[in-house]
Amino acid sequence: MDDHFLLKKLRNKGRPWLSNLITQLWDLQLQMWEHRNEIEHSDVTPAKLLQLDVLRTQATEELEAGCLSLQPTNKHLFEGEDKVANFNLMEMKQWLLEVHLAQDAANHEFIQKQRSLSRARTRAFMQDWLNTTRANQSEHDRTELPTTD
Repeated sequence: MDDHFLLKKLRNKGRPWLSNLITQLWDLQLQMWEHRNEIEHSDVTPAKLLQLDVLRTQATEELEAGCLSLQPTNKHLFEGEDKVANFNLMEMKQWLLEVHLAQDAANHEFIQKQRSLSRARTRAFMQDWLNTTRANQSEHDRTELPTTD
C-alpha cells in the first residue's frame, strides 16, 4: 500500500488504511457473532413463527365456531378476540388448551345429561311395564276359575 501511495505521490501512508481495514474486519466479525447469537438464543425462531401461524389459524377457527356449546363459566375465553390475535406462542397454546378443556367439559356434561335422561326414560319404561304386568296379573288372577282336584 505504501508503494501505491508513493507512486501516486500521495502523502498518505498504508498503515492507517490497514488499521482501518482491520477495525472493519473486527466489526464485521462482531456483527456476525451477534447475529449468530440472536438466532441461536432468540425466542422467536422460524420454526416458532410457523407454529404460531398454525396456532393462530386454529384460534381463528375456534373463534368463528363460537362459544355457544360452552358452559357459562367458560364463555369469558371468547370475549377478547383482538387480544387473542395478539397472543404470543405460549399464550396462544394456553388459550387453545383452555378452550379445548372447556369444550371437553361441556361435552362431558352434555353426555352425562343424556345418560341421565336415558336412565330416567328406561326407569319410567320399566316402571310402566311392571305396573302393566302387575295389573294384567291381578286381572288374570281375578278372572281365573278355581280348579277342582
